[in-house]
Amino acid sequence: MRLPPIVHVSLGPSRIAGVAIGVVTLATLVVVLLLPLERWQHGAVCAVVLAWAWVAFERIAVRSTPDAVAQMRLAPNLVIVVTRGDGREAAHGIPESATVTTEGARP
Repeated sequence: MRLPPIVHVSLGPSRIAGVAIGVVTLATLVVVLLLPLERWQHGAVCAVVLAWAWVAFERIAVRSTPDAVAQMRLAPNLVIVVTRGDGREAAHGIPESATVTTEGARP
């Protein structure tokens, strides 16, 4: 019996993810500014939201940070290997009792 082929996915920048992060950030800022807070509290919360948006945009939309996921592959022996932007790899095996579907691993 032949082994199944290796599934290899290379992840690149995503415009859709960038737009989604921008929409979520804008909606969050609107909600924060509608809250009855002092000006300095509005400023502090908005700064935190914008910092989160910057990190999320670099990591998810642009994939420019060292810890962003750059590649994923599923080997025939049911080992998932994730490669990060700085070249580090992390591997994790899927139990043989699990069924791999398009939705993920199921017990």
